[in-house]
Amino acid sequence: MMYQSKMALAVKVPSRNKSSVAREIEDAVYLPFGCEYSLLIKNLNSVKALVRVWIDGEDVTDGTQLIIQPNSSLDLERYIKNGNLEAGNKFKFIERTAAVSEHRGNKIDDGLIRVEFEFEKPYVPPRMFHSPLRGRRSGDSWPFPTYSGGVSYTNSTYDSLVGNSTFGLHVDNITCSASGAMQEDYYFPRTNQGQAVSTSVTTLPSEVGITVPGSISDQKFTVGAWFPTDGVKHVMVLRVLGEVDGQEVTKPITVKTKQNCGVCGKSNKVGTKFCGECGAGLQIV
Repeated sequence: MMYQSKMALAVKVPSRNKSSVAREIEDAVYLPFGCEYSLLIKNLNSVKALVRVWIDGEDVTDGTQLIIQPNSSLDLERYIKNGNLEAGNKFKFIERTAAVSEHRGNKIDDGLIRVEFEFEKPYVPPRMFHSPLRGRRSGDSWPFPTYSGGVSYTNSTYDSLVGNSTFGLHVDNITCSASGAMQEDYYFPRTNQGQAVSTSVTTLPSEVGITVPGSISDQKFTVGAWFPTDGVKHVMVLRVLGEVDGQEVTKPITVKTKQNCGVCGKSNKVGTKFCGECGAGLQIV
């Protein structure tokens, strides 16, 4: 599982009639070609988060943002296209064959999952201040609390002011999602497209596959409320590969997959870096 700035990202794959988290090795996960998967995104912060997801350079939520509640997670398993909130295609990892490359070409971000997120801006109560006593005449009143910029408000009027056009904030067609019985996950369209963060990749390894539409998922999405963010964007990038040391992956490498030593054949516990029998290194590089 990848972690950065109070946000965690993992790939989940089917395993024995349930989903398991794929093991992250360096910045990559290894999946068999033809495997469907989902993205587990967990917000460990105490405020809400806005999230956007790109796979192979494609915005898989069609220009929208996902809202993840504090200390909650979203298991995103499908594309959101054409505003369809009722159903969509699952993510499916396939081999980038010569025929695929000839038809669609090879993109520099094939095999990359990019997650961009920013957190809710914490509410800061207005500062109370008073005029000095010197020169205060009888009948004068104390000044009202003010917000930076001279806009006066109290706690009771804050909610109505933050969405006022005076601040230059406006969102149309707000949308969100709900997934699972115990949690709510939301998204809404962006009104301003931020500058994309470029990824420098000079060569593409042969083990790279691509993600395409898979079977139909009935994961549903609904409408949610807008909220201001702190404006700081964070990015996590994870690679999805289909080969290990030139050998095609035949089953998902999950966090529960035991590591077999290539020298003596001993089965080692998950996370072991060196074989307990012969001492050979077990980490895949």
